[in-house]
Amino acid sequence: MQLHEIWAKISESWDEWWNYIPEGPLYNYNLGTSNGGASVFGWHDARAILNEDVDIAIEWGMSEDPFENRRDYKPEWAPFPDPTAHLCYADIFYRGALVDRVLMASVDGGRAYLPAPEHKDGKLIVMDRPYQLVRLINDITGTRDFESYFERSGIYKWPA
Repeated sequence: MQLHEIWAKISESWDEWWNYIPEGPLYNYNLGTSNGGASVFGWHDARAILNEDVDIAIEWGMSEDPFENRRDYKPEWAPFPDPTAHLCYADIFYRGALVDRVLMASVDGGRAYLPAPEHKDGKLIVMDRPYQLVRLINDITGTRDFESYFERSGIYKWPA
């Protein structure tokens, strides 16, 4: 299977098509060494497996900067009652191998996830694939306000 086929299956799926594992060990750790010993520097919080093709899985929640211990920052695109955002990864796996990664943020005290935008021509934008993946993660976790959060963020989906 090619990467674009995996993305197509993800983009065309609904939250009901996924088996959601919200807690417990997931066994994909960010390992490193310190003072000659192995250490765990990060891990994902949740996993979902596509029911019709269990070779495809998504894991999310690992901090993008494990040494900052999920540091808080307040980006311009998080104008919510709780303006703090936590950057984390959403990783796509095929047959257990990491095949793609999207940077996203937990916003408004963990009430929703948004794709992390980039600046282009004076606007904050996200491409379609990150948008679709993060929308799906919100649906899988039971957050039904993704569109509202995305609209209030001032981020544009590109292409529209």
